[in-house]
Amino acid sequence: MANDDIKITLILELVSSEFDVSVNNVLSRSRRDKCVQSRHVAMYLSRQYTDASLKTIGLRIGGRDHSTVISAIESIQNRRQVDDYFHGLLCGIERKLEDNAIVERLEEAAYQDVINVKDGMFHTKPMRLPQPLYCFT
Repeated sequence: MANDDIKITLILELVSSEFDVSVNNVLSRSRRDKCVQSRHVAMYLSRQYTDASLKTIGLRIGGRDHSTVISAIESIQNRRQVDDYFHGLLCGIERKLEDNAIVERLEEAAYQDVINVKDGMFHTKPMRLPQPLYCFT
């Protein structure tokens, strides 16, 4: 669950940056269009890129109810289908999220022996760490 919290935090930061709205405004009760849109996009992307439940997403994004999250997801899906500019904006945010996921996997692989890279997935085996030569107490 902590991993989903980190991902939702990253999503909030990316969305607030793209919409030029502070994270606090995304999480707020504000009904300003910019805040509502960014909040809905954050909910939509959190559902797409995390395993968090609707309830968890709602709680993490301003303490909203799960039904609000469902409504936000449907709203973004519908708008994405009819608004090419908006679709492109979402694609850009998704690309950044996916780039971040690749960087995280590369950082993980730096601590392990990489066996094979296939279909964008890293297949690894745990690395044995050498025993320390000195022990300071």
